[in-house]
Amino acid sequence: MPGWRRYAPIPLMLLIATLAVLQAHPLFLGEYTWNLASIEGAYIAQSRLLRENFPVPGWNPLWYGGHPFKLSYSPGFLYVVNAFSILLNVGIGEAYRRVSAFSLILLPLALYVLAWRLSGSHVPAFLTSLLYVALPSAHRAVYAYPSVPPCPDQITVTALYGETPHVLGLALAFLTAALFYHYTVKGKRVYAVLLPLAVCFVNLTNLIAAVSLAVIMVGIAALRGWDAVKRLSLVYLLAIGLGTFAYDPEYIQAAVIHGQMTGGTPPLTIPTVVVILAVLAASYAASRYVYSKTSSFFTAAALLLSSSFLLVALFNRFAGIGLLPQAVRYGPEFDAFLYGLVGSSLSVLFMRLRRGLAVTLAVILSALMLASFVNGLAYSQAVLRPGDVERSIEKQVADELSTLLSDRFGPRAYATGSIAFWLNVFTDVPQVRGGYDEVAGSFSPLWSHVSYLINTNRNSSLILLWLKAYNVKYVLVDMPWAALPYKDYLYPEKFEEILKAVKEVGGVRVYEVPLSCPEPLQLVKTEAHVPVIGNIFDVKNLHSYLKLVDGCYGEASLQYAVENNNRIKVRVYNLDGEHSLLFKTNYDDGWVAYVNGKKLPSKVVGPNFILFEMNGVRGDAEVEIRYSSRPIDLLYDAFSAVVLVAMLVYYIRGSSFTA
Repeated sequence: MPGWRRYAPIPLMLLIATLAVLQAHPLFLGEYTWNLASIEGAYIAQSRLLRENFPVPGWNPLWYGGHPFKLSYSPGFLYVVNAFSILLNVGIGEAYRRVSAFSLILLPLALYVLAWRLSGSHVPAFLTSLLYVALPSAHRAVYAYPSVPPCPDQITVTALYGETPHVLGLALAFLTAALFYHYTVKGKRVYAVLLPLAVCFVNLTNLIAAVSLAVIMVGIAALRGWDAVKRLSLVYLLAIGLGTFAYDPEYIQAAVIHGQMTGGTPPLTIPTVVVILAVLAASYAASRYVYSKTSSFFTAAALLLSSSFLLVALFNRFAGIGLLPQAVRYGPEFDAFLYGLVGSSLSVLFMRLRRGLAVTLAVILSALMLASFVNGLAYSQAVLRPGDVERSIEKQVADELSTLLSDRFGPRAYATGSIAFWLNVFTDVPQVRGGYDEVAGSFSPLWSHVSYLINTNRNSSLILLWLKAYNVKYVLVDMPWAALPYKDYLYPEKFEEILKAVKEVGGVRVYEVPLSCPEPLQLVKTEAHVPVIGNIFDVKNLHSYLKLVDGCYGEASLQYAVENNNRIKVRVYNLDGEHSLLFKTNYDDGWVAYVNGKKLPSKVVGPNFILFEMNGVRGDAEVEIRYSSRPIDLLYDAFSAVVLVAMLVYYIRGSSFTA
């Protein structure tokens, strides 16, 4: 590209960036959002946990009865937030908002780069990104919502749902897809090394964006031909190997369990599969035809990908069938390629018109898009505005609860809705709920059933038993008059029958559960049968476990000190050789206990808690409880490292790359 033309795209990209900055401007202000109904609080809470236990927290004792931090959702995104916090020298809440602003600015620029690489021209790239940042979402029109916000879907996703990881992940996905297309054209060795790293980072940033990236690159590879498909296969094999340290079989199993628990979509029948394949085949054939007639790869790719994401939306909207995970969430992707198709078509039209007519049409379209942008700007800035969290019910409840509970391992609180989302943004109060249900089923198999029972059932006596079993000291119940976005309790009055209200804050009542031993560590004596509760109606083992917890075991006692999330020192007194140590956190092989350097055997007890057997230990003793990576985790880490080293060796030595 000779002379000044090399720099001609810079003003175009600056214009797109300026429009995006105007939209995202409120995100440079304040510390928290006004919209506490969003899931944003969960991401901030996890980022805060990471910051306070940097670089690897190990165990998270605050959610779902405790779980390994490595099972966190969007782990890569949490490190991005922490990086912004460190570099900008701001708190985690502010850092999250700055990452949100950065993501909204990066997304249309990343789409520009993708459109430019696929089309080879800056005109369709500029038109596509301009449409994307200026027009309201077409995806929301497909879903026929009562009112379609007059702004791009990425604004709605960020502001109303709190899904900044999706927006950032999608921006990275667009850049990765552009790199992949360049790799299919140039075939340079450096791309073979960079692409698996980029795919892996998108996967760690957001799984919805990861699915979108896979769809986009499959579409590109299908249009490029068999060699591109082979290269894509190898890229993903390497990316999966790189990501094994985080997305290991345990994580995948957890996600599958969640999908089975929350599926609820109609099964795919043979006629349905035939229709889906026929539509995809027709879209592919149409895209190949367009490519052959126009020689515009971008037009063909935009047609194929917009058709694919439209198919996902239509099947989800009218048949209730999810062709992709969380099928309702692919609005920014659909809009990007629909507007890409429009932008590419307009580019072709401009080239075929007389210069004067083309300029006139361009001015008219620019005016219309500017009017649309201005019309949506006030809405965008309104929904992205910061909020006065200090005066919110969520913050006031968290402050009150922090005066009642101080031990991060328990006893716990039971909260729902926005109270649960934001509780651990402000406090270290442990709770039964958390912020990402996607993987909770693997480490706390009963929690979702227990939560459903407590929220919706009238059987107050059974509810009380389960609250005690989960070592819940306080239940937070939003009464009908509480100004909160979610009303999860069908019969909130039932708690009056079984519990005593000790506080009320903004319509949220705090009920106290009578616990005989609320401490997270307790000395018990077990019989030959150790009660393990199989399901929420396993009343026999539920009673047996509560009998174990409520029992009186002579003069034996203990004192403990929590050094950090992964280490607890315990001093036990007056043991008679028949005691065991009950640790009321979710069972995990990573937790081990030692007495005088000797490892204690452990087993599952009750609702998936840990029982360390101390048979034969008499008198007083020091017990050290530690959480550390299991040998299998180290093996996964080593596998990821081997893949990375192999890629680097391949690049440095310049050996032949087979695709």
